[in-house]
Amino acid sequence: MGNGQHNILECKSSPVKDHSKTRLKKSQLEILLSECPKYVSPNASLEQYRTSPDIAAEILNTAYLCGDIRGKTVADLGCGTGIFAIGAGLLGAKHVIGIDIDPVALEEAAKWARRLNLNIEFLNSDISSFKRKVDTVISNPPFGVHTRHADQRFIYAGILNACKVYMLHYAPTEEFVRRVIRELGGVILGVKRYKCILHHEYPFHKEEKRYIEMVLIISKGCDKDEQGDRNR
Repeated sequence: MGNGQHNILECKSSPVKDHSKTRLKKSQLEILLSECPKYVSPNASLEQYRTSPDIAAEILNTAYLCGDIRGKTVADLGCGTGIFAIGAGLLGAKHVIGIDIDPVALEEAAKWARRLNLNIEFLNSDISSFKRKVDTVISNPPFGVHTRHADQRFIYAGILNACKVYMLHYAPTEEFVRRVIRELGGVILGVKRYKCILHHEYPFHKEEKRYIEMVLIISKGCDKDEQGDRNR
């Protein structure tokens, strides 16, 4: 919602098993993430596609090994049905925030969190309204194909609010993404490339599945004081 108001779905329960105290192997994490709910009614204008469990587990494991999840405040921007938010919770994040404009997808994410006895804060809001400082952002934003540069607002929210940003982008947009990060004062620390399967989701898809190139860009966010200096 562009007016800055948030609807909050908060999942609180007493854990049956505390996953944060046992280091999950990447293969174990992938199995748990394979339970990620499907979109009830995927919206093409929002470019809603689920991140595959193997790639989500790989990205989350990378962030974990870099010290950016355990004991940290982590935000999943455009969380959909919650794969990165849930994964961060399973890996011992201190606090996890999932934000998405689709209330139905958030409800599915909240149900999944409850099944796993995870405490996740879900916000139903437009990404432009997100102004909370966090340690880490992990996100798979819209490709920016259906709506040109739809991913730009996610880059802004990540770089301006987080110390570290792990964001998965449609590979053909890489140069644009790099330029936006530099203009915001972010620093690109690393890149990983993936070949992803895009399954038939929408009527305009002509194939049952096709492979697309994706790129994970890992960035250092823009320090709040640095941003203030540039705005003076």
